[in-house]
Amino acid sequence: VADALELALGSEEVPGSIESAGTLRPVPDVLRAVLPEAPETYVRHEKLVVDGVAVPWWYDEGTVHASDPAGLARGAAWACDRWSDRLLAEAALRDPDALPALLAEAEL
Repeated sequence: VADALELALGSEEVPGSIESAGTLRPVPDVLRAVLPEAPETYVRHEKLVVDGVAVPWWYDEGTVHASDPAGLARGAAWACDRWSDRLLAEAALRDPDALPALLAEAEL
């Protein structure tokens, strides 16, 4: 949409500074089943703070930062340029046993 309207993305206007520490973790296999192009790792934060504001996810210089499953799903989808699959990715993270059914429904 930003391209069509010839608008800059927010991240292009305000780079954002991550102010909280996190731990590098592997991206769960269930997420990679939905988004095979997802990065191999992400940074898990108890509370992710960017420019003084708590946010659920952030993508910075090729690295996904997330504080919860929804944030990880969104950050990974953004990183893969597959934003439309963020809700499917979140559902898979929240209920890994439902992955076969979720993938089957996604094919409909």
